[in-house]
Amino acid sequence: SQQTPAAAPEDLLKLPSLVAQGNETNLRNFIEVSNQLPVIIEFKASWSEQSKSLTPKLESLVKALAGRILLLQIDLDSNVNVAKAFKVGSAPTVLALLRGQPVPLFEGDQPAENIQVVFDRVLEIAAENGMTGVITVEEPTGEVAPPPLPPRHQAAYDAIDAGDYQEAVNQYEA
Repeated sequence: SQQTPAAAPEDLLKLPSLVAQGNETNLRNFIEVSNQLPVIIEFKASWSEQSKSLTPKLESLVKALAGRILLLQIDLDSNVNVAKAFKVGSAPTVLALLRGQPVPLFEGDQPAENIQVVFDRVLEIAAENGMTGVITVEEPTGEVAPPPLPPRHQAAYDAIDAGDYQEAVNQYEA
């Protein structure tokens, strides 16, 4: 019997978010990620009005793609060396990282429709190059499951839920 192979584990990346903050220290990790799926790098600056307008559009478009693209945000002012390495001089500047290679996409703010067209093209190129990884977001819920009740307590609660109060009393007395 032939089984269809499941998606290879390396195609699924578990990350806390589809939007990450990049810096000199962690950039290498994202270059690795770019071997599996496109990483969109947004060089932004707090003083840039265009950055403030562009960032929410990029974030919402990336989230709509459900893990097929990772958005890496890099603060231009606190990562001067990274910006120099990518030959970025102004914010916002957006480029794609495909298999470790930077591909300039656009500078300045853009309408969401234009960005979507650019992202679609990036995904086409990625697919042509076998970069079809998907990120599964593992959100830390912070919720701890309550410890299970002792069996008789659970049986009593179940009896109460079922409206069988006598059985509940029996369970508690036992």
